[in-house]
Amino acid sequence: VVTGPRSYMRRRAERRRQRGLKAMTQGLAAVAAGDARDARRMSARAERLLDAQPLADMLAAQSAQLAEDPAEATRRWTRMLEHEETAELGLRGLAALARRQGDGTAAVARARDALAKRPGTRWALETVFEVKLAEGDWAEAEAALTALERHKHLDREQSRRRQAALEI
Repeated sequence: VVTGPRSYMRRRAERRRQRGLKAMTQGLAAVAAGDARDARRMSARAERLLDAQPLADMLAAQSAQLAEDPAEATRRWTRMLEHEETAELGLRGLAALARRQGDGTAAVARARDALAKRPGTRWALETVFEVKLAEGDWAEAEAALTALERHKHLDREQSRRRQAALEI
């Protein structure tokens, strides 16, 4: 009688968490399948059941991107910056969103933020290289390529192709 209510509440919380994780899994599968409607529905459900955990923001940001809602995606990626464990994901999402919107300056700024936290981050170095190459900033692009090679993110053939792109 004494431990009954506590056990009941624990089981109830665990069932809620399991339903939230299932919604998160289904939402990620919907994002992978390109189903924006289902992704948003599962995202809202996961967020409600998991009490707005940082990964629920990731699912919400991806489903907003899929639904072509850049304002919501930006809000969610930015919110991920508040948590140390999801900050890099937030930076990557913001950089990718900026590139899709044609804002190379913002993409490079987010990539540099990521490099300041963790030097040698492949996606950040590649973002800097590609944007600076497109802008014609050869020195910056070459510096990013050198860093990619130094951190062994490229094999010999990839390195040669990128070096050739710089020389054209």
